[in-house]
Amino acid sequence: MLENIINFLAYGSLVFAAIAAYLQLNKLWTRKHLPDVAESISIPGILVESIPLLFFGIYFLFNGELIGIVDSAIWLISAVIVTMIGTGFWVKGQRKRGLWKLLKGAVSRERSELTSLARELFAPAAAPQLIGLLTMMAAVDGTVDERERSLVQAFAREWGLDIDWSAARASASSGNRLVETRQAFSDYLDTAPPYDQVAHLQDILNVLINADETVSVEERVIFDEISGQVRSYISSEGVGAGYAVVLVPQGDAQDEAISTLLKGVESRTYAGGNAYVAGDFFSKDYAEVIRDEYRALGFFTVIMHESEEVAT
Repeated sequence: MLENIINFLAYGSLVFAAIAAYLQLNKLWTRKHLPDVAESISIPGILVESIPLLFFGIYFLFNGELIGIVDSAIWLISAVIVTMIGTGFWVKGQRKRGLWKLLKGAVSRERSELTSLARELFAPAAAPQLIGLLTMMAAVDGTVDERERSLVQAFAREWGLDIDWSAARASASSGNRLVETRQAFSDYLDTAPPYDQVAHLQDILNVLINADETVSVEERVIFDEISGQVRSYISSEGVGAGYAVVLVPQGDAQDEAISTLLKGVESRTYAGGNAYVAGDFFSKDYAEVIRDEYRALGFFTVIMHESEEVAT
């Protein structure tokens, strides 16, 4: 009894499938001659949707499952008709071009539209900042591999921008290149890009530093720091930097020199003395680079972690 009911419902589902296919096709069929209707149909989407239907149909055929065969046939026939409408086959003056040429033309138009959309979504206002960041990232270790150059040039061509590679390697010291690259990423974030774009850019930077199959110390340090900036930017909880580079003046002369060097930064009280925070950073390795830069200038500099007292 139960088996009979299930069989009845299964065969009944074929009726509903046929009605659903008819209702979907009916509106399209009455408007198949309109160019706007043809252009609104995504042929690649229809083809991708049809692949599993075809495989299921073959599976049901080999196993002799009539219900599955009929159901697959209904939707495959529907997909063929929708595809023909999408090519513009019934649009006035189009049929003489032939179905194959119409199909290729429709797919080509959609690919062009997708490329334009991707360019608009990922570039426009921030394109100069992005190219500047990518070139600095490629040159952060002091050399630019041809594979890194090719990757960055591909973006520049897409956005119609030129790159001055000699300027990208202008900074002589490793520390300066790291600072400039981090600042370039901060400038990009100042344009308020969408969260998904920032996350995607992080993936691109990862591909870039691995393009020459070697990740230098500088590339690892700056990527870790930028990854922290990304987490902070896209996090709804406001991820903190974690590491503060603190300059402790050794006398009035140094106090004046530091206040002049760090314009606008007010001194704070640490362990009974005054000190200046030169910056907050996400990577300890990057913070150590900044610390060493200030130590090279003759200032007593330490790294303070939010969970620690003082780290030298």
